Amino acid sequence: MITVNLSTHFRAYTNGKKTVEASGNSVNEILSDLNRKYNGIKFRIINEQDEVRHHIKIFKNSQQIDNLNISVSDKDVIHIIGALSGG
Repeated sequence: MITVNLSTHFRAYTNGKKTVEASGNSVNEILSDLNRKYNGIKFRIINEQDEVRHHIKIFKNSQQIDNLNISVSDKDVIHIIGALSGG
């Protein structure tokens, strides 16, 4: 299982949990597993063109990634962070 840390934006999907676990061999598979467990969360992260939404950043350990097919292992930690906005 891969540890996934979520910013506040996504905790409504996880019943307030800031850290969850998911399985998969790539970031895309991790997101799909998260969506099976927490319905609708993937759409908040990925747009209709299967790209990371502009206001979302995904990190594998401390490295920001854009390629969702990047491989992951049980030692990795995924961080999904949403930008704050306001007026």
